[in-house]
Amino acid sequence: MRDEISYEERLDIPNSIVTEFDDFDEFYNYLNGNMEGVDFRGFNFDGVNLRVYNIADCVFDSAVLISNNLYDDSFHKKHVKSLSFLETLDFTVSEIILE
Repeated sequence: MRDEISYEERLDIPNSIVTEFDDFDEFYNYLNGNMEGVDFRGFNFDGVNLRVYNIADCVFDSAVLISNNLYDDSFHKKHVKSLSFLETLDFTVSEIILE
């Protein structure tokens, strides 16, 4: 897991500007809370309460969301049906058709 948070702004010039932050709050404030589409997979969020930030359009590891009580599996429960009943049927893989 990565502990440091940095922000790289890619401009239309050959060099990029890299800014490093001491903590998540500093990073969040630098972006004025606009973290749309930020991918935080692989970062360490120990000690960070993500519930106080607007993270609606960000991507996190499931374990991070679970540890912050932010994991929402309602889509899965509603739209993905359990296929455990298939274990009781006698068929070959080529015979499975899901509609």
